[in-house]
Amino acid sequence: MRELIVYSAEWCSVCLALKKMLEHEGIKYQEIDLTEMKNYKEFLYEKTGYWGTPGITLDGAALGGFPDIVQKLNSGKLDDLKIKKEQNNV
Repeated sequence: MRELIVYSAEWCSVCLALKKMLEHEGIKYQEIDLTEMKNYKEFLYEKTGYWGTPGITLDGAALGGFPDIVQKLNSGKLDDLKIKKEQNNV
């Protein structure tokens, strides 16, 4: 199974919007909360190649930021991450 990771922080409104969008689309993700982390920017850059939140990786590769994931969702490139309706009802 593919692994989508969202690096976020409580104070990040874009992070909240991204998580709500993923949940609405039925996409399962792992969240790593950077809120209390010292030197979170260095950690985030090491993991994603980006300095700002949200950071997003898929199977260890950086996906970019919020606009990038919206584009990938709209183009169907993340459809294989969607939880099937039948799986939600189990």
